Amino acid sequence: MGERLVRRGLLMFYKSINMAFLVSMLYFMSLNLLLNGQDSEASKVNSINLIKAGINLSADEAKQLEDRLELDPNSMGLRAQLLGYYFDKMDGSARKARVSHVLWFIRNAPGESLSGLPYCWLNPILDGEVYYRAKNLWLHQVQTYKDHPIVLGHAASFFSVYERNLAEDLLKRASDIDPNNTQWSLQLGYLYSLSLNDASVTTRREAAQKTLFHLEKLVDGRIEKTERASVVIMLARAAYEAGHLEKARNYAQELLSISQTHSSHGDAVHHGNLILGSLALKLGSVEKAKGHLIAAGKTPGSNVLNSFGPRMSLAKELLEKGERDVVIEYLSLCAVFWKSGKAVLDNWLATVKGGGVPSFESRIGY
Repeated sequence: MGERLVRRGLLMFYKSINMAFLVSMLYFMSLNLLLNGQDSEASKVNSINLIKAGINLSADEAKQLEDRLELDPNSMGLRAQLLGYYFDKMDGSARKARVSHVLWFIRNAPGESLSGLPYCWLNPILDGEVYYRAKNLWLHQVQTYKDHPIVLGHAASFFSVYERNLAEDLLKRASDIDPNNTQWSLQLGYLYSLSLNDASVTTRREAAQKTLFHLEKLVDGRIEKTERASVVIMLARAAYEAGHLEKARNYAQELLSISQTHSSHGDAVHHGNLILGSLALKLGSVEKAKGHLIAAGKTPGSNVLNSFGPRMSLAKELLEKGERDVVIEYLSLCAVFWKSGKAVLDNWLATVKGGGVPSFESRIGY
């Protein structure tokens, strides 16, 4: 019983400290497929497909792959599937198995596309000493391959969550070596966007300006609309945080245009309406803000929204103005796509109906 409670507590702790970053992982994976770098596009897609196959493995199937790996220890395909299988496992043996594969990729294949994906990221809080072993491996690799921008970029992705200054330095080095590759602007923009969740207004504004500088280089018409949305979501939020309100409005309206053309693009309709609602509230139009909140709640959902739930910034702003009914309706709409968050939504609904304002955990900023 005690062990189960500890494990449950660790899982809740893991989710609470990483929620926004896990969302960023999903965006990173989708953004990293937008542009051609020196990594081949086919290699990236194949890596993700292998990992997806691993996610669906049973415990027996994973054991069979581990047995096969003993006979063929250099098989990246087997290791990719096992990374997928172990990715969300919290027990000690699974985490130990996962980090062994992560370390193998850093040591033996730093230039392979999978080594730069979030499945090869570690957490210094939960992984402890192993994180620092991985860090030292990456520092060794970037010294060995100091003229190889892809290796520098993969190392930067590893450090992007917990050691952003180091990640920034590595990406700038990669950009200096390979200045015509827009991949570095993409990764730098993504990196700076993580600081849009910072508590300091000054830090958020500086990060927003840097995000705009790098990501606006990418929205020149070369990216397809269905893929462009992931970049424009970050641009809309960055413009809002930077105080460029008209620019934020234009990006948000572009997101709604994308959602109308591609009705399944749930992220675009959700985030576009939330930005427009916050802008309306700034201008004192509570009714328009309420309308945008409801429209955001009517999203068909997406991989990110279905897994991690809705963004709650506008809902919190409206609650603080006493607009409880519209927030209750919004939360009820979100239950349609966020089925895994039923218990969380029920708790928020009870708090709102009781006259309180939930903390909304880290769902304000992402």
